[in-house]
Amino acid sequence: MFAQGRGGREGPLPHSSLAGGETRPTFEPEASPAGSRGTTLLARAPKRRREGLVWGRVERGGEEVQDVALADHVERYLGSLRLSAATREEYRRDLGLFLHWAVTTGRSDPEDITRADIEEFLSGLVRKDGRRYSAAGRNRVLAAIKGLYKFMVGARVISDGENPAAHVSTQKRPRRSPVFLELDEGSRLILEVWKREPATEFESFRKARDMALLTLLLGSGLRISELVSLNLDTWREAMMNGWLSVVGKGDKERIVPPSDEAVEYVQAYLKVRPEVPADPDGEPLFVSRNKGRLSHVQIQRIVRGLAQSAGLDKKITPHKLRATWVTQLLISGANPREVQKLAGHESLDTTMLYAGVRDNEELKRHVKKHQVRYL
Repeated sequence: MFAQGRGGREGPLPHSSLAGGETRPTFEPEASPAGSRGTTLLARAPKRRREGLVWGRVERGGEEVQDVALADHVERYLGSLRLSAATREEYRRDLGLFLHWAVTTGRSDPEDITRADIEEFLSGLVRKDGRRYSAAGRNRVLAAIKGLYKFMVGARVISDGENPAAHVSTQKRPRRSPVFLELDEGSRLILEVWKREPATEFESFRKARDMALLTLLLGSGLRISELVSLNLDTWREAMMNGWLSVVGKGDKERIVPPSDEAVEYVQAYLKVRPEVPADPDGEPLFVSRNKGRLSHVQIQRIVRGLAQSAGLDKKITPHKLRATWVTQLLISGANPREVQKLAGHESLDTTMLYAGVRDNEELKRHVKKHQVRYL
């Protein structure tokens, strides 16, 4: 339908994005030579060290077999998790950092790594721009490491007493109310797309797609992973029953009613959406100029670019648009418990945090009015 551009702005970045705008390096996989094991996540490790990275022996059918590399244990651990593809990839990237550190520091045996080593590794994590990871970023990496070690204990690769991650504490971080858009700021963001005057077929497609993408984020509270995974059949079903079914954190399904504005612009976008072959996850709703599923990084780039063009001085991400949806619902008087369910929050505290409850006295009174006493 339109030509594929070279070096287009919608191509993938060489690093992935973290919460709070952080970025971290990724390690591109390299092909494993025949008979080799455990090199998938160690592409940048020196070959002589990679070959020596052996962490334990495993048994199959009651017989002890050859030594197994740490990267193999990582792959087995990831395969054992019931997570969405996006979350599993986050775990893979976090553990890729840990593997790279283990190889480059010469730690070829689990007994070589201590609690102090893990703490030092976490404190030394830096972003691509040289700034240190936030407490949230380090805690996420630590959660992946703890999960890996717990898996190896269960697989009898190491004993429970040899688990150095068991006693590494997560870092406390301040509970701050998330940034969200005021109504006029949300309008400015959407108007930045609406005022475009497309001169080509691709520009018309991109305008319709970006309008649909923004209004759906602001009008349904979808997480970026949920938006990326949306398929055409899911949207068609939503048009029949009025509810959009998405799979969120922990592979849990939830339903949300898209706003009338989002429905209007998504339907308009579908009229100019090119025919795109299905990928392994189905027919994607949102596609790129390369006629593939729009990625996390591409959506982040679109939102960030529009916020800058609109002159917003806040650091806007897709997650900030989700926070805006929750906040506006609560300020408008929606039942906090119902908002919690729609947003997919496990705790009401999280919902109230997103709403900026510390600064909303009216909302505090509303919640207290409906609380009950048991004693």
